[in-house]
Amino acid sequence: MALPIDFILEYINRPKKLTQKEVEKIGPKLLANATELVRSGEELKKKYAAEMKQRSRDRKTLAEIDKYEESLEILEHVRDPAVLTPA
Repeated sequence: MALPIDFILEYINRPKKLTQKEVEKIGPKLLANATELVRSGEELKKKYAAEMKQRSRDRKTLAEIDKYEESLEILEHVRDPAVLTPA
């Protein structure tokens, strides 16, 4: 039986539990990043709500929302401290 290479790579690169030392090392950065994401999410929510009242959503706002969702995805699966720096 042959497995697709994607399945094998997903297994190899799956999220792994962090050790206590790793948590202590990247915890403050992770907390700061999460706090910044929450703040920017609140700003986007307010901006989006205001634009929905006007029935206009410009591409810039939609791009900001996409970038925010991408940042959340990265934060959920972060393991490498280098990934924690916002783009």
